[in-house]
Amino acid sequence: MSAALISARRILVGVDENGALDLRHDAALRIDNGKIVQIGAWEAVAYGNDGLARYGGPDLIALPAACAVADLARGLASEVVTSTALRSDASLRPGSPADLILFDAQGEPRLSFRAGVPY
Repeated sequence: MSAALISARRILVGVDENGALDLRHDAALRIDNGKIVQIGAWEAVAYGNDGLARYGGPDLIALPAACAVADLARGLASEVVTSTALRSDASLRPGSPADLILFDAQGEPRLSFRAGVPY
């Protein structure tokens, strides 16, 4: 798989050391060879990567596939969710596999990725 950019209004990267949800807002992931290589603000991640395939959008929520359930996506859309809905090993961090699902604000899945490949 070639490299790609995935953008979202919210990206759930995991749970922090205090058990709170670790979210990035208006952010993007850059993936390469099935792994996440960069996460951050859209402008920073997109800079210099004009030729990459682009997925996602400003109305979507990205969740690790290991935890991606519609109730969690709806909760993130409304900002009413706790970390108890998230498995502790589910994360979207640099070096982790690019296994994620993009949801809309109603909790409907829109696009899935396994090892960075959309399906």
